Amino acid sequence: MKATIDAHKECIAFDDLSVTFKDAVRITRDLGYRYLWIDSLCIVQDDIDDWTTEAQNMPEIYGSSVVTLAALGSADGSGGCQTGADADGQRETWRRTEVANGDDHVRFFERQPTYWYREYGDNPYKHESFGNNPLRTRAWTLQERELPVRSILFSSRMLLWQCRTMKSSSELPWSEVQVMDDFLPVLVHNEPGEDLRSESALARSRWFNMVEDYSTRFTTWESYKLPALLGLKAKFSMDIGSSEYSSGIFQAHMPSALMWRVKPRRPEEQTTVFNAFQPRRPIKWRAPSWSWAAIDGATTYDSQRLTGNVTISSTQSPTQSDFGMTYETGLRSPFCVAEHLGFTQNAALFVNGRVLSLRSERIAEQCKVPLAGGIIYLVNTNDEIAGAFFPDIPLDCGSINTIICLEVCREPYYSSEQLPARLQVSASQLGSQDEFDKHPMVMGLGLTSDTEGEGVYRRIGLVRWVARSRFDGVSVVKLCLV
Repeated sequence: MKATIDAHKECIAFDDLSVTFKDAVRITRDLGYRYLWIDSLCIVQDDIDDWTTEAQNMPEIYGSSVVTLAALGSADGSGGCQTGADADGQRETWRRTEVANGDDHVRFFERQPTYWYREYGDNPYKHESFGNNPLRTRAWTLQERELPVRSILFSSRMLLWQCRTMKSSSELPWSEVQVMDDFLPVLVHNEPGEDLRSESALARSRWFNMVEDYSTRFTTWESYKLPALLGLKAKFSMDIGSSEYSSGIFQAHMPSALMWRVKPRRPEEQTTVFNAFQPRRPIKWRAPSWSWAAIDGATTYDSQRLTGNVTISSTQSPTQSDFGMTYETGLRSPFCVAEHLGFTQNAALFVNGRVLSLRSERIAEQCKVPLAGGIIYLVNTNDEIAGAFFPDIPLDCGSINTIICLEVCREPYYSSEQLPARLQVSASQLGSQDEFDKHPMVMGLGLTSDTEGEGVYRRIGLVRWVARSRFDGVSVVKLCLV
């Protein structure tokens, strides 16, 4: 703080430090080093200029450090850099023994050892829990995971190590990074003919994965959601050679970057810090509706992924995803004073595209618990099921009967998300890929008119599996998305 900076420049009494900071100082000295960076002490917290400057320097700060210490299992400063305690604070007593066999060592466990990604809460397949480590829940700490060259993490049950070539633990010190640990499913093309082995495609996949991870974390203040991502944004800007970015989305990833979907909490799930609330919008405006940052809740880019049956070495046709008549024509994004932190005011995306109005209808067997993400089907004027609609915030759509569907891109044949049962009936004749290609379906954005004026819309959800033929004869129009 500004009020204490002069005194802190003279001296910070060791006894005044929190337990976690004291442990970090001891560990630093034990490792033989003299200097330790602690964000909350090295950044003047109530100085916006200093805060802005240092937040942008996080890639250099973490990337240039010898090692980063992470109190993964501590809920606050009183927890310290400790390991070996379970959720109730009791130390585990699991035993193991090690037998030497020449240059090899065999370790026997009393129970199944815990793998790195499970202990950290990495959840690479996105169908498991995120573990019990409090630090894993915080948005600010994702950059502490991604930016350092090497890290020592003090989890609730063991010591974890991570560097650029290896992940290991005190239980499995030889466990190197496996393919299953950094699983990267194939993406659909972002543009016709894109090489999915290119650095641009791989970088897009990494960013989408990071957004999904980040969206499961929380910040103390709602307005910090974009600033807490700034260090990672700066690193990615350098990696992809582009700084064109607004509200959590890189222009280089357009239009795929718009195809995110909210993952609602289902009632059968165990309540955790990640899903204690249904997805919701922040109290104060934070990002445009077309950005995932406009929502507090877990998001997914599975619409842009293919099933595991498809690999990059497969024929390219399954991954092709043309973008029809939709293309971006501009971005209005005036920045406020805290421009560097990612804050934007009234950001608007201008596109040309074809739109179609369809009526939303909740199908009883699919929507027993609407707030749990039951599918809302789209029907045409003849009451025929014409597609599916996934609302960003179900409560927001309660009084909206007509969904304005903006065609964005073609549905891939090998989509990682299964075609809903009722749409499978109408698409039963599309069993083969050849037939599927002859009768293409599209995905896009579900919109509603905004109060700003004619031609201005805001996103309310994701639209899937609408026959492209339904847009036949529809003229291209200019839209402003806010």
